[in-house]
Amino acid sequence: MPRFSANISTLFLEHPPLERMRAARRAGFRVQPRIRLVLINVPAGDLNAGGPGLAAMPGREAAFRDAVADCAR
Repeated sequence: MPRFSANISTLFLEHPPLERMRAARRAGFRVQPRIRLVLINVPAGDLNAGGPGLAAMPGREAAFRDAVADCAR
C-alpha cells in the first residue's frame, strides 16, 4: 500500500500555515508519532531573478526576518 504525505506548503492554501496540518488530518492524512518538521519554505527574495537571496547575506537580516514571519502567518 503506498503511503502519501501532505505537502502543506502547497495543499490546503485556504487555511493559514499553522492550521494546514489539521486540515490534512481531516482529509485523511494520518499523523505519525513524534512527527518532525523538516522544511519551512521561506520566500527567497530576489534569488529567482538571479540575486543573492536573503539567507546568510550580510545587510539583509531584516528582510530575512520579515520573510520568516510572513511564512509563519
